[in-house]
Amino acid sequence: MNHNYILVLLLCAGMSAEADSFRCGTRIVVTGDSVSRLIESCGQPSLRYKAKETIRSDGRRLTTGVTHWIYERGRKKNMVVSVRSGKVVKIETG
Repeated sequence: MNHNYILVLLLCAGMSAEADSFRCGTRIVVTGDSVSRLIESCGQPSLRYKAKETIRSDGRRLTTGVTHWIYERGRKKNMVVSVRSGKVVKIETG
């Protein structure tokens, strides 16, 4: 079994709180920001992994792809930034 896969499973199991924003140095990343703004503010993540999730759109349930970007923050909890269609759609601590 791939070590990254195990890490991803552990990260998903330990996710605790959803946030609307988080700080990268002197910059703030918020849901709705573009991927280019995320990279400009925080740089490349420590890890990325793709997943499928079910969302509601126009009253229908759709399954869509999402990429989770993991930012390690030392002694603080990692930030998990979910990206879909080039935008930040969710920010969680994990």
